[in-house]
Amino acid sequence: CPTNALSEKNDINRVLRMLNDKTKEVVVQVAPSVRVALAEEFGFPIGTFTEGKMVTALRRLGFDHIFDVNTGADFTIVEESKELINRLTKGTGPLPMFTSCCPGWYKYMEMFEPEFRHNISTCKSPNEMLGALVKYYFQQQNKEVRIVSIMPCTAKKHEVVKYGDIDAILTTRELAQLIKYKNIDYKSLPDGKLDQPFGLYSGAGLIFGATGGVMEAALRTASQHLNKTQKPVDIEIVRDSIGRKEVEIKTDTKTLKVAIINGLNNARLFLKDLKEGKTQVDFVEIMACPGGCVNGGGQPLIDYSKIQLSEVIKKRAKPLYLNDKKSQVRASHENEQVKKVYKELLGENDELIHRLLHNK
Repeated sequence: CPTNALSEKNDINRVLRMLNDKTKEVVVQVAPSVRVALAEEFGFPIGTFTEGKMVTALRRLGFDHIFDVNTGADFTIVEESKELINRLTKGTGPLPMFTSCCPGWYKYMEMFEPEFRHNISTCKSPNEMLGALVKYYFQQQNKEVRIVSIMPCTAKKHEVVKYGDIDAILTTRELAQLIKYKNIDYKSLPDGKLDQPFGLYSGAGLIFGATGGVMEAALRTASQHLNKTQKPVDIEIVRDSIGRKEVEIKTDTKTLKVAIINGLNNARLFLKDLKEGKTQVDFVEIMACPGGCVNGGGQPLIDYSKIQLSEVIKKRAKPLYLNDKKSQVRASHENEQVKKVYKELLGENDELIHRLLHNK
């Protein structure tokens, strides 16, 4: 809410009770864009990337396992790309296919545009996918765990009740409050490392935090199937799509028409054009918040009398793409840890994979 008249339901006390309960281990998993905004609460410039400090802070708060929703994003892309290819080549579902990562968009569609419910991907969000995988992983060890997710988004709190895999969700702001409550000096923290098997992620998983990031990540993987020669990684044409952008992606076998939408009013107008036949596309990314998750409703509040929204979005998105560029693995399907989980934990069992990673 631009006037700060609305705030999220604060779940810090709920998480503190979990951390104080020594009968169960507590897992925390963190969304991509949290690491480029959390530091703002401690006096760092907008868009400072502090993944290592964030991990150490979570360790000192008492979490037993620290996993990354970026890894969940890699699973999402593997599944979503497969679904898109099947819809394009086998007609297994209607087109255009919409992404399903954003709970604000998903809820809007259910309430106001239910005729598109079969167009939306059956994939769970990265947060939900990882939650299901983590619970299953520990069940195989006869362990019961509690899962806390750190999200840039207030709408993500709905995912606590949607499937039951996530036990609590804190926004970026709530995490900062918790760190301050525990008197942790964030600025002086050394860098920590994420835990395995859900802490290794690709550059594609990281850029989920910015508008166009889900689209680019999906195209990096889908293009491997649609191209015989060219294997594009940087698909910059889908980036910086504040509002609405429609572009064509040429592959060896097909020209894909895609749309990147952020802001629900833009989504409403786009869907109106779609219904009236004024536009035709194959694949659509929709994010409820302008600029995507980097500008989520749970991120640090900004004094917009001093800086424009567009600048905040650029500053927070920039380190995601810079660290993507530095990543040794930049496509989700090339993540060796993801491959290992499919093979060793899931046994490449299609029924199990669908049950854990899809909505229906």
